[in-house]
Amino acid sequence: MADFTRFTDDNFDPVDWINDAFRSLDDPIKNRENQATTMVTKLQLFIQEVNQSIVDLSNQTVNNLSRVVKDIETIKHETSFLDSQMCAVADDIHQVESSTSSVMNRLVELDSSLSKLEVVSKTLREADNWTMLSVDAESVMQTGDINIIAEQLVAMATSLRTLRGYAEYSAREMQLEGLRDRLEAMVSPELVDSVSNKHTMNATRWVRTLRSIDRGDRAAFYYCRTKQRAFQIEWRRCTMEYGLTDICWSRFLENSIIRHLNDEVEWCDAVIGSAGSVIYLLLSQTLNSLDPSPTQVLSTIVTADKYKIEAVINIRSIITNFVNEVDSIVSGKKIIDSNKDYIITFIDSSWRPLLPFLISYSDLECEFIGERCESMSWNCDDIAAMRDSLLHNPTMFFDALDESVTHCLLFTDCLSAPSLIVTILMNFSIFSLKMTDFLNRVELLTHQTSFNDVDWQLFGISLTLIETCGMMLSRLSSFESELRSKFITVLDKYFSNETSQQPISSFYNYYLMNCDENQFDKLEVFYREMKSSACLFKDIEDSIDILNGSSQKLSFDLLFSPIKHLTDSIASLDIWSVVNQGDIEIPSFGLVPQEYITQIGSLLMSLPQQLEPFLSSASSDLWLAVRRARLPFPDDESSFADHDELALCWLSSVVRATMHHLSQSALLIPLLTDDGARHLVIDLQYLLNVVESLGISSNTNLTHNHHGNG
Repeated sequence: MADFTRFTDDNFDPVDWINDAFRSLDDPIKNRENQATTMVTKLQLFIQEVNQSIVDLSNQTVNNLSRVVKDIETIKHETSFLDSQMCAVADDIHQVESSTSSVMNRLVELDSSLSKLEVVSKTLREADNWTMLSVDAESVMQTGDINIIAEQLVAMATSLRTLRGYAEYSAREMQLEGLRDRLEAMVSPELVDSVSNKHTMNATRWVRTLRSIDRGDRAAFYYCRTKQRAFQIEWRRCTMEYGLTDICWSRFLENSIIRHLNDEVEWCDAVIGSAGSVIYLLLSQTLNSLDPSPTQVLSTIVTADKYKIEAVINIRSIITNFVNEVDSIVSGKKIIDSNKDYIITFIDSSWRPLLPFLISYSDLECEFIGERCESMSWNCDDIAAMRDSLLHNPTMFFDALDESVTHCLLFTDCLSAPSLIVTILMNFSIFSLKMTDFLNRVELLTHQTSFNDVDWQLFGISLTLIETCGMMLSRLSSFESELRSKFITVLDKYFSNETSQQPISSFYNYYLMNCDENQFDKLEVFYREMKSSACLFKDIEDSIDILNGSSQKLSFDLLFSPIKHLTDSIASLDIWSVVNQGDIEIPSFGLVPQEYITQIGSLLMSLPQQLEPFLSSASSDLWLAVRRARLPFPDDESSFADHDELALCWLSSVVRATMHHLSQSALLIPLLTDDGARHLVIDLQYLLNVVESLGISSNTNLTHNHHGNG
């Protein structure tokens, strides 16, 4: 079946259409001619139908054309008529505007004149009313009836507002203010009595009266003055009962103010309104009016305490609790009328007694650490007492530093942390000088000992010094770590997005507003140092290392001094210049080590046993100190990894020093004969045997010299 609808497609292709028509046959070969004939016939019929449709459509179009032309003409005439009517309406509107504009202007002028006449009339009536009210004012005042007087003054105020800007307005206003003052003088005793006795209804009535005469703010004034007097009486009672102590301050704030503040807020909100602002104003005025002042009391408290910083921290805690309690009570009542300025004034009045101590925080902390250091004993003549001082004094000092960090957190909320670091560095410099003086005194004692033997008591003191240096290094590391952790935890709050949400009553805001104006910048720099890996106490660490090195040298000198005394005398021995007078040469096996070298050998052989009591139970602090600073004549090839090898550490150092000094002394022999050289070789061989028996490798230079001389 051929698809004739495809003739209307825009992309019609005759060849494709014919091919598609023949493909649809069941047997294309047999039916091709018949199908072609049938298809041609159908196409001719389809062409005839299309032609007939075109003819019919053309005839219909021609018949309708005359009617369309007629409709167009009709619309054209109607459009022309509408245009003429619109022009006529526009002319009519213009004529109406021209004829009524003068009338409208006249009406506006008349309305303005009428308004002015009404104003003048009202003013004249109020002026007349004022005259009558002012005439009756004195007689009304003499009645003593507060309600009637208040109504009279309200009426006079209403009339006076209308007369603003006219002649004699100022004089009349002064007259009205005078009458208000007289009424306030009548109301104030009643209001004060109502406030004192908590007569809510009466107080509300008197407050309403004051508001009616535009004196509503005076209600808060009389309320604050009345309560302030009551607080002053309580304050005098507390000072007489407890004296100028922290107990007095705490009892007054807690018992006299906080205990009753809840009721005062509710009463004030019900009677006066704006309870938040009024309460903050009341507390500010109360704190500022106390006699003796809180500043005097706090100064007395701090002065009486041995550790002033601890007294200040106790007071800070009392004030913090007070401020938080007040803020909790006011905010708990969901009072949102608190004036920001009143809150700032209250905070300033609360914290102001602490301001001198905040400014002098570094001095307080330095004084605290100094007091702790003064309790340390340094000038000890007894060896046991010296050892106890070494064990306890550094511990006490670092305990004081730990307490100072706690002080900084509790008193300044970490805001004075940069000042604390400076204070710690300064005080450690002083402590380091004391430790150095102690070391120098021990060194002076070594000069009083015999050169023939080791002073083992002083050696024990030197080991205690070394161990103390290790303990100080360990404590310093843990101290810095804990300090960094504590301070960063607090400082993160100040330098995060939460800073802008700090309450206006916070200590943070008060501190920055009243202390060093550059404190925040200093704190930010300090915060960055805290966050970095930089060492905060590098100077302290270096000074401990120096002290540690000096202590180790002292311990070495104590061990080596008898041997050094013997080696220094080698060059002056006569044996080196002796010449054999006989013809028979004494064989080498017939020579024996000389006395000086056997004494040195005996000293070296006895060292392990003598060192054992001191180093057998060495602490980790001693081991840390030994690794931080090397003994003289260190062995670069050995690394001591076990506490048991500490004795070997000292022994090796003494052995290498002995061999070094022996070599240097041998080189100073002025005349060395052949026999003398043979004696020297025997002595050196003996020393090498002693060293090897101790399990220590011999010095390469000394071995080389030995073989060379041989």
